[in-house]
Amino acid sequence: LKQERDLLAQQLADLQKKYNDLLALGANTPALPESVNNALRDLAAKYPDLLEFDERLGMVRFKSDLTFDLGSTEVKPRAKEALGKFAAILNMPEIAQQEIQVVGHTDDVPIHQTATMRMNPNNWILSTNRGWAVADVLHANGVSDSRVTASGWGEQRPIVPNAAGHRGAEANRRVEIYIRPTKVPEGITVSTPGAAAPKAATPRKP
Repeated sequence: LKQERDLLAQQLADLQKKYNDLLALGANTPALPESVNNALRDLAAKYPDLLEFDERLGMVRFKSDLTFDLGSTEVKPRAKEALGKFAAILNMPEIAQQEIQVVGHTDDVPIHQTATMRMNPNNWILSTNRGWAVADVLHANGVSDSRVTASGWGEQRPIVPNAAGHRGAEANRRVEIYIRPTKVPEGITVSTPGAAAPKAATPRKP
């Protein structure tokens, strides 16, 4: 029991160091304009159960349990509503050229549902697909494709310790959206007009 306690203590210390390192990475991020901060504070106040705003990192965190059904990558209607209002903030003139990074995260509970495993065989893929699902909602609400990227960390970056025995932690199931200080490079085009349509693949014979 002592050895197990010491091991858990070391794991917790390692996780805390990783989290502190992530915070340090954002410490040099230029502060968002106060008008944007005010708008994001108001948004978080309207949806206190769904999302939170971290002013230090310029990041909005959506809780996956309220953004998606269990094992799903389909964004729920209320989360879509909040993301639509968030998209309007992202298009404010003060930050309209800044890049947006969407990052999905899960807890450490392995995927067991057969229906989920068809599209999301593991937590890494599930988190990535959820990140892109949120990005798609931002695109649908007028945020330019050239500004947004999406990815997933699966269970690799928890913000709180997961419960023992693969029981997970609600706080670790989340999608984080960062407003980066970097801007879309000039001359970027979203699509190439007149490009030839891809040819349909020839079905393979059994």
